[in-house]
Amino acid sequence: MAHNETALTTVATVSTELEAALLIDLLAEQGITATQTGGLTAQFRAEAPGGVEVMVLQDQQAAARAIIAENEALNAQYQSAVQDAEYTTSLRKFGYWTLIIGNAVALLILLVLAI
Repeated sequence: MAHNETALTTVATVSTELEAALLIDLLAEQGITATQTGGLTAQFRAEAPGGVEVMVLQDQQAAARAIIAENEALNAQYQSAVQDAEYTTSLRKFGYWTLIIGNAVALLILLVLAI
């Protein structure tokens, strides 16, 4: 079977058209033309499980997959940093409330003992 450089191949399957559009824009920034299939079907949304496929020309497949993999790695690092920041903030809030409640209890005990 001959290799057809104008044939499209799927490089990613995502859940929504928005995710597909973001990937298509990311690839376009790197000079790779991409398109999507799935999602909107004959002017109505099918309520069946599935996904939206992002497709590129076969000769651009390797470059597109590398860009998508790099983007996923960056997103994973960002999500990890966000989770760490949220955890630190939550821990700090817990510490503040513990301090406030502890001081209130101590003050109440002192007031009761003074009476």
